Amino acid sequence: MRTWLVATLTLALALISGPARATRSPTSQLRPPLQNDFDRCAVLAADQGNESIQGRVRLTLLVRESGNVYAALVHSAPGIDDKRLMSCLTGFAVFWRFPPAAVDYARPYELAFVPGGTEIDFSPSLYHAGIHYSGQGRASVFMPGLDDQPQPRAMDPGLAQATLEVAEWATDAEKGIAEVSVMKYPEALVDLRAALQAAPNDPIALRGLAQALSESHGDLAEARAAADLLASVRPGSVVAHEAVLRTCLAAGDDLCVVKSFNAASHAADLAPRSRLLFELQPQAELAAERLNKNVAAARKYDICTGLEDPKAMAMCLVRRCLDEGTNGYASELKTKPGPWTLSQGGPDEYVASRSLGDGQEDARWLVKFGAKSVKMTPVNGQAREVSKRRTSCVVVDPAVVNKDKGVEVEHPLVRAR
Repeated sequence: MRTWLVATLTLALALISGPARATRSPTSQLRPPLQNDFDRCAVLAADQGNESIQGRVRLTLLVRESGNVYAALVHSAPGIDDKRLMSCLTGFAVFWRFPPAAVDYARPYELAFVPGGTEIDFSPSLYHAGIHYSGQGRASVFMPGLDDQPQPRAMDPGLAQATLEVAEWATDAEKGIAEVSVMKYPEALVDLRAALQAAPNDPIALRGLAQALSESHGDLAEARAAADLLASVRPGSVVAHEAVLRTCLAAGDDLCVVKSFNAASHAADLAPRSRLLFELQPQAELAAERLNKNVAAARKYDICTGLEDPKAMAMCLVRRCLDEGTNGYASELKTKPGPWTLSQGGPDEYVASRSLGDGQEDARWLVKFGAKSVKMTPVNGQAREVSKRRTSCVVVDPAVVNKDKGVEVEHPLVRAR
């Protein structure tokens, strides 16, 4: 009996203390969440008198490119009020490691708690002595599948801030991102600027600074400068387009919002951050709607759409939409682009071509006037490379996007002739 009691007390003390904190370095082995992690937290809650936990606890895990969870927080837990339980859950999280990804990201992880039933102790020694105990058992914890994605839900900022757990091995930039995630902007700005002082091109710190300043209504010029620097450090990456998108949302620049969202949604490394990006989709859609509503007024002041000659209008729009992209692509090729040429195709359509110099194949687009838009569709490899990288107009629709074929674009102010 004494041995059993000592063992029980030892287990209880271990549970009360929770998981040991990661103080040296992140694990190098893959370690997804384990049922045992959550069972220990449920036992801890029961030991503290909370045996009737019922509901869901949604965690947000911040994950490095290597897959290591460097911070965790409780995003929301409606109906559950047990900070010790939540601290236990986030404390275990910094020991987890998922498969590596192209970029760092945040992933939701939602646990379901169900109250325990009646528990009877029929230990042999006690049973033969005619002694048994009964009472309510601890809550059961159900894990989601690793690929399960819960439905969007609003975050509880107070709860998130109270439960934020950052690994001791996290960098200043990662600590800043964690603080941005729970809206602790003053603290985040201190850590992010410290990170940039040590490493001015740190992509995580640059993205965090752009986001923190944008969301806290800080210096938007500084935010955009950080996003633009990130774009040069990680060209074409979803993280760069996402950073620019957030600054455009804060500045109320609708055309920039639409362009940045489209560019981010077609980035090659989108997948890990797709959920974060598409949380911003409703705001991007509102920006697109505002652009459409302003079409009539904007046409009066648009040089291209005011031209009477359709060919002249087509050339004007091609240069507006594609000059920047062809210049940038030629710069990558270390060549100098030539002038644009425009030839008649079928009815209401033209073929626009631009030389990329030094024996490169000309980039060519089909420019077609429709009832409500002017579309520019790449028709050869060079044009597809330009269209995949950047244009100064907007993508018509995500459905027309193909990584091999490039994208169709349209001028955002042209909806009718």
